[in-house]
Amino acid sequence: MKNTVYILLLIPIIISIAGCKKEKKETCYTCKYNELVMNYGEDVSIRIANVITPNNFTLCDSMVYIPQLNSYVEPSVKYSYMKKVCTAEERRQYRIEGNDSICPCVENEDKQYNDAKNQFLYIEGIDKFPYNKVIIYIEGETVPLITYNNYKNDAVPFNAFVADTLQDGRTVTFKHVSGNFTYIIKLYNNLLHTDLYDELTGGFTVIRKPQDCPTTGCKGRDADDPLLD
Repeated sequence: MKNTVYILLLIPIIISIAGCKKEKKETCYTCKYNELVMNYGEDVSIRIANVITPNNFTLCDSMVYIPQLNSYVEPSVKYSYMKKVCTAEERRQYRIEGNDSICPCVENEDKQYNDAKNQFLYIEGIDKFPYNKVIIYIEGETVPLITYNNYKNDAVPFNAFVADTLQDGRTVTFKHVSGNFTYIIKLYNNLLHTDLYDELTGGFTVIRKPQDCPTTGCKGRDADDPLLD
């Protein structure tokens, strides 16, 4: 009887400890860097907003390289037996059946936040400096996330959807990134990038969906962005 009493007394303590388990709190991003503005004379300037809110694309296990296109594409473009896009439930069922190779791409749960606002890193005035190098880092890291030679706003600009791992030189995994990033922009006077005109440094934030906290200090290029306060 005495042992039974001890066990009963321990039950509330165990329940209490279990109840104290902390829920995972979602990270909230605020814009810690200022908008960059550099003037070089009449009608020549560089301006970069301090936030972008890019679209969330379909997530694929791997993208397939097609030499004729010189680009990576969704696997279904090359392999007709694959389904183009699956829901999360469809993918789960395919895997249960042992046919997960049929469904390499899955719908992104955040696709409802896609719109036309602040889709990519727009460097206003970069066309005045066609010979340039744009190096983007994840904040705090020294190895570049991506490097652009002669960055153009209308030719594959940075949209925070980046290559992750090369596999045998034929396929590549992509991932969405978010948070704070820094950059170095080198402006050159010549095509060979040997005559440096100026070097700019700064940072920006990538936000992909509504947050519980205010987007303090964020100033996007496009107004009325639903993801920004």
